[in-house]
Amino acid sequence: MKSRKAIYGPDKIFGGSSSDPADEEAEETAGGEVERKDGEIEPVFFHFLPKLFYENLVGSWSACAILDLSPGQGELAKVAAERRLPYLGIALTDEHATSLKEDRISVFMFRFVMLCVFSFVSS
Repeated sequence: MKSRKAIYGPDKIFGGSSSDPADEEAEETAGGEVERKDGEIEPVFFHFLPKLFYENLVGSWSACAILDLSPGQGELAKVAAERRLPYLGIALTDEHATSLKEDRISVFMFRFVMLCVFSFVSS
């Protein structure tokens, strides 16, 4: 829940008009919903499209660059990186942008290490 609040930002882009978290919690409990705590795990993006969808989309349109106005979990960014296409994604907040960058860096580092291991083993 804590990371979800950080990604959506203090203005709560997709819900609630109150900027005070205490007011939001009071509304939730008054409405009969279960109170959510920061330590609980909760999905940030629902109903995202799989990577295969974006692979087919980019391949069928022969894209030479990608502008993503809703990067979500970064599935389109993964496809762009694999196809070596220029990619610009507009994130919701700085926290969202940072998490997307960290995910991409970890994938690149893993692939680099695997490439080095395979080249060492094969030689």
